[in-house]
Amino acid sequence: MNFNLLALSGVLLTSCVLPMSSFANPKPSSWSVNKADEKSLVNAQSSQLKRHQSRKLLVIHSKYCPHCSSWMQQVYADFAENAKYFGFEQPPSVELIDTADSIDRAKLTNLLQQHKLKSVEGVPAFILLSSDGTEGNDCRIVGYSSKGEWFMDLSALYERC
Repeated sequence: MNFNLLALSGVLLTSCVLPMSSFANPKPSSWSVNKADEKSLVNAQSSQLKRHQSRKLLVIHSKYCPHCSSWMQQVYADFAENAKYFGFEQPPSVELIDTADSIDRAKLTNLLQQHKLKSVEGVPAFILLSSDGTEGNDCRIVGYSSKGEWFMDLSALYERC
């Protein structure tokens, strides 16, 4: 049996892959997730994320971008508390680069010229940097739709980067 974690609208859910024989006599009450189960899943996720402490998340955004503004209000405004709720014992440090700001654009250009980042095609872009300050393969999230989905994507980013 395989278990997967899924966070939607601030609630942590599980899904599992069961053998077909498990569906012969389903028990609907067994599919519900109670608060104790949710807490144990958050704790399990937290222990997996401990090995990724002190990471740096580079956030490339624009003050004119509505999705960027939503992320700033829903996630970044209370980042430490949100991160802890979603299982990050020590959230990554966050560096913001606003593409609408000339100084930040120069910083972004410098990072691109030094080959520390790959090309940025859209905002918001969330890039998890390696310990040497460079972007690895498939170590970014582009776009934002909801807080729960974003933290689920960040958790997956931690696992592969």
